Amino acid sequence: MRNTITGALSMAEQFRVSVVSSRFAIMLELIHPAVDRVRGVVSVNFESTWLIVLVAWVALCAPCHAQSDGSVRTKTRETASSPVALVRFQLARDHIFVEVTVDHSRPLSMILDSGEPFSAIDDQIADELKFTSERTAPYQGIGNDARSQAKITERHEMDLGGVALKDISLWIMPTREFARPTGQVVDGILGADLFERYVVEINYAARELRLYQPEDYAVPHASNIVPLTFMTGWTVPLLQTKITALNGDIIDTSLVFDTGSGPNYLSRSLSDAHPTMISSGKTVAGPKGFGTNGSSALLVGRVKEIQIGDLRVGEPVVLFSLDTKGLAAQADYSGSLGGEILEDFTIVVDYKRRNITFEPNEKFGVRAEFNMSGMHLLSDVSDLHRFEVDFVAPDSVAARNGILVGDVVVSLNGKPASELTLDEIGELLVRPGKIKLRMARNGKKYGLTLRLAPRI
Repeated sequence: MRNTITGALSMAEQFRVSVVSSRFAIMLELIHPAVDRVRGVVSVNFESTWLIVLVAWVALCAPCHAQSDGSVRTKTRETASSPVALVRFQLARDHIFVEVTVDHSRPLSMILDSGEPFSAIDDQIADELKFTSERTAPYQGIGNDARSQAKITERHEMDLGGVALKDISLWIMPTREFARPTGQVVDGILGADLFERYVVEINYAARELRLYQPEDYAVPHASNIVPLTFMTGWTVPLLQTKITALNGDIIDTSLVFDTGSGPNYLSRSLSDAHPTMISSGKTVAGPKGFGTNGSSALLVGRVKEIQIGDLRVGEPVVLFSLDTKGLAAQADYSGSLGGEILEDFTIVVDYKRRNITFEPNEKFGVRAEFNMSGMHLLSDVSDLHRFEVDFVAPDSVAARNGILVGDVVVSLNGKPASELTLDEIGELLVRPGKIKLRMARNGKKYGLTLRLAPRI
């Protein structure tokens, strides 16, 4: 089915959007340690049509710590390059949050998203700043419903750490809704506009970005420099990987390098082609992701290994899509590497030289656990310390103890919800042992103790 961009686009613009992925289509999360996010990922050029795609963004609170087989060699990074900017960031549920201004606005909080070809701004912020749009474009997300339309506002300037990103186009979307799975204010998304202009070093352990001019950057002496390719027609970064199923089957495939995604996500088309990825291990039901184009279903499990260059990430938690329609079912898309793996490294993203450098940090080699409770929580957009249950996995400890969708957390281990964050709750729910909860249902409070143990 052919789809064209609405509005007057130049030929250059049409080429730029021949493959576009954004992360608003789906909002799914599972309360997992460290972070909430699985944004589905990228779309493709269908029959050479210009298709604007808004890819799924699911939030899965699941920290995935890499496990080494001992074969990785690390060297001290050496570079004579001087960064043009050093930017501190906040890591919330595996998402990188940076502070920016747009056209000299007040400070705005945006997610840094390498898997997003465009940048976006919340529609209420756009109204506040009196932005206007000259055109719209259709986008397709995960789900089975009709495509949606997005407004686009052009010719803006974004400031990040004193560096000016000029002539930026912004997709106008309700990004504030991403506060629900992340527990943070989300005023927008900073995508390829940054990575196209600078070499970007992401130091997850130090919570720092360093930006370098590509022509001045000296490639460091590092043991794991991985070639980078892009999806046809647009700057959606791909890394060649080897996925080993738990039964030993090996799958060679390209995955999106996606700082805007939390969990690692594998498509239905990939698992259909290689069914042992799912059948050879234990899986549990994940909450449905509800996006702009309908709902999406998934399973949560593990694979034996994901290899990136010479690095081997052992038994990572992955999401397996169950969709039969929509983006997640397209044969051209295999999946994404999210923050659960990426935050175990210092990473240098160099689009000019088409490579990404990975240096393991102290987290590398630590096996991650998945949410052991089976209940999934969302923050309230207007009150980030109000945590409501939006999914309870069948036969989980939460289900067996009577927790229902719509219940609200009052306190956890004696600490009131007003003093908790989604990150803190996520960390507690991946540790074996007992936790004491006080919950509210229809205004009535009740208490219970959950005995947590690994589910996968």
